Amino acid sequence: MNKEDILRQLNIYDTEQLPKLKRIIDILNKVMKSYEVVSTDFLSPDIQGYIKSICFHYPDLKYTLDGGYDDAEYKKMIVYPDYLETVESDLSILDITYHEKYGDVSHRDVLGAVLGLGLKREVIGDILLENGHVQVMTSGHVASFLQTHLLKVGRVTVTTDIVDKDRLIEKVESVKWINTTVKSLRLDAIIASGFNLSRSKAVDLIKAERVKLNHNISVQTSKELSEGDLISVKGKGRIKIDSINGLTKKERYKVDIKKYI
Repeated sequence: MNKEDILRQLNIYDTEQLPKLKRIIDILNKVMKSYEVVSTDFLSPDIQGYIKSICFHYPDLKYTLDGGYDDAEYKKMIVYPDYLETVESDLSILDITYHEKYGDVSHRDVLGAVLGLGLKREVIGDILLENGHVQVMTSGHVASFLQTHLLKVGRVTVTTDIVDKDRLIEKVESVKWINTTVKSLRLDAIIASGFNLSRSKAVDLIKAERVKLNHNISVQTSKELSEGDLISVKGKGRIKIDSINGLTKKERYKVDIKKYI
């Protein structure tokens, strides 16, 4: 099956995803011809969601995803012939330290410093933060480049090193819990409750293609949601349905929502 046939079967709504998905198919075709082990750049969760469907058309190949730790959001895809038992990942962890007395460092600061060195967003994965300490998931050659050239993040002077996974920072989520009731589990109702908006404003955001459900744009206002669904609204953040706890006496759904802050 050729590239265009595979893409048509995916029912892709967001056309911005097409170049990345085409690149994945190109890599699969390359491995089919060369029997090499090939890694992609870091893939966002929406792109990862298509991988299983794409690889269905390549039964002689295997793949694995590696983001540095189990719950990583951005992951590299390693493709290899099915006769290989295991493959090595080229993922590396860049460890960044700084003195807090000279300032603080945010996720945006780190990303800006990396992009300011001429690198693409796709060459780095998740960024983990704790006081005076940052870790960036990347590949070996990029980690070596950053170790040499990344001297400041924002206005803060930093020191860099490449470390093993046993020195990984523990990811800590910063969340606000929303315990609420909703008349229905529709997408517009959950957005209105989770972001403290009117129902009509939630509908407007969905129709304006500013809402992603489980990392993909959703324009279906009446879409029924379930536990574990992740909703992001451009400019407002992300929420996740943690649990649905039955009905109240007035037959409203009791919902626990996790809002990322």
